[in-house]
Amino acid sequence: NERQNHEESHKIFKIALRMFLIIGFVGTAVMMSFSKIFANSAKMPGAYLAMIAIAPTIFFICVSSAYRGYFQGLSDMRATSFSQMLEQVFKSGLTIVFVILTVGVMPEIMQFLTRITMLYSPHGTTPPEIMAAWANAASSAATVISFSYLLVFYLRRKKTIDEKIKNSIDDGKKQSSKQLMKKILMLSIPISLASIITAINRVVDLATITRGIEIAFQN
Repeated sequence: NERQNHEESHKIFKIALRMFLIIGFVGTAVMMSFSKIFANSAKMPGAYLAMIAIAPTIFFICVSSAYRGYFQGLSDMRATSFSQMLEQVFKSGLTIVFVILTVGVMPEIMQFLTRITMLYSPHGTTPPEIMAAWANAASSAATVISFSYLLVFYLRRKKTIDEKIKNSIDDGKKQSSKQLMKKILMLSIPISLASIITAINRVVDLATITRGIEIAFQN
């Protein structure tokens, strides 16, 4: 019944959240740790800063997916729709602001932030790799804002959720955490592989276009 389904859905949410926390943390750590290797393999050594700047999005997107999936399962699309809207609005707006602030000689506040976040001391005109890193930092900031909205959305409804869970009826058909984890993995792995393939294609396209432009200018 509805009460039992609600209890099970929240159990699935908690398991998925723990799994995605781990996956997101590992993904972010890997990208940050091997950013120079990835950048050098793509023949763009200066791009490692941009990769580091975008790395936090892996963690926050993973965690946000658990919250969005939970509320979608409850047929409440407000969390997903508003969080995605916020993410796109702030991503576009902050990207424009950060790029404008880094064109030419950066203001002192941007120079200070660049030194403490990227361990780079700007001198004169801002190099393209720093501008790209700040553009990616805008995307990371937007995902943090989107996640913050989802977290507040959940916490504001936590009391109601707890009441529904408390009133749930145990019909003896509950699945173990191990069974639920297995089902989540079976459903998420194909989707994750598709996303990884898409990301790899983008990297290949980026590397191919960049090399083509470099060759064109050399000739």
